[in-house]
Amino acid sequence: GQLEEARATATAVLKLVEEARQKRGGAPSGDFWQDVTEAEARLLLGEAERALQLYHDARIAAQNEKGSISSTAKQVARLLGVLELSDINRNKLKAEFGI
Repeated sequence: GQLEEARATATAVLKLVEEARQKRGGAPSGDFWQDVTEAEARLLLGEAERALQLYHDARIAAQNEKGSISSTAKQVARLLGVLELSDINRNKLKAEFGI
C-alpha cells in the first residue's frame, strides 16, 4: 500500500548498487541478494525487462540455493499482486520462478 515510498527507496537502493559496482570496477557482484535487490528495485521503477534479466541471471548463478530462490519467488509474487505490468512481463516473471 506504499508504492510511492517503495519507489523512492528503490531509487536510493539503485544509487548504492551503482556505487558498489563502480568500486568493483564494473565487475559483477557475485552476490545473489545484491543482484535480486537490484532486480526488485528496477521492477518497482517500471524497468521490467531489466529486472527480468537480473532475476534470471541471479537465479541461474545461485541455482543450488533453493531457499534463497524460494524466498525471492515469494517476494516477486507479492510484487505481482500490486504492480501494473504487461501480461507478457507478468507471465515471464511467473515462469522464471515457477509461480
